[in-house]
Amino acid sequence: MFLAWHIVWFTRVALSLVLFLVTVRCRLYKQFPLFTVHSAWIALTGTAVVAMNYARSVSGNQFFTGVAVCNGVEAVLAFAIIYQIFTLRLHQYPAVRDLGSAAFRASTIVLLAGVLALAWLAPGPGAKYWTSFSAVIQRSARTLQCGQLVFLFLFYSYFRLSWRSRTFGIALGLAILSSSSLAISAIQSQLPLAVFQRNEYTVWLMSDSTYLIAVLVWLSYMLAPEQTPQPPDGPLPPDDLETWNQELERLLQP
Repeated sequence: MFLAWHIVWFTRVALSLVLFLVTVRCRLYKQFPLFTVHSAWIALTGTAVVAMNYARSVSGNQFFTGVAVCNGVEAVLAFAIIYQIFTLRLHQYPAVRDLGSAAFRASTIVLLAGVLALAWLAPGPGAKYWTSFSAVIQRSARTLQCGQLVFLFLFYSYFRLSWRSRTFGIALGLAILSSSSLAISAIQSQLPLAVFQRNEYTVWLMSDSTYLIAVLVWLSYMLAPEQTPQPPDGPLPPDDLETWNQELERLLQP
């Protein structure tokens, strides 16, 4: 299990570096600036964490702190990417812009309330340990991200976003990463410290395997040619009907 985890870990870090180089080489940073920052962060911090793991001068507490900081910043960047994807798509439909923004904020508030309630009612049996406390924090952040991504996919299904677009690929990779990280953090937060230590390599193998899948999804979407948007077959979403009515009345006046 130890060897398998290290193979997956090193592969994930190496492909993260490739992903960042691809975004720069293909100049995708112009279209997806936040995702490029996110790719750079996971590549650089992944390399730094590997170096810390083999540095004799780095203690266990320092290594844990470094991993916690890397995951925290990555979560913040993921929130920013989700919001940017939503707002960019929403701006194409002025008639539902205010309603969509209000719905996104309302859903986020409801999710945040649920996350805080879950953290209060189920802190985990080892909450006094920093490992369990960090797992609860990560579980809360990933729960909020998963809820926002569900809202985003429902919104995109209504407006017929092509699954072959890079925007969809970015959201899909975040969904894989957030949902798998949520499941692992939920399990970890409920495990006593002794049980977690006996299954530590299994947990890390699961975490890095799903992380690797997300990186592969991003890399495949960044390398594949993006499909040209096609007009929808069905009726378009509601537009600014009030403006159309005013212009129609003006033309009908004698």
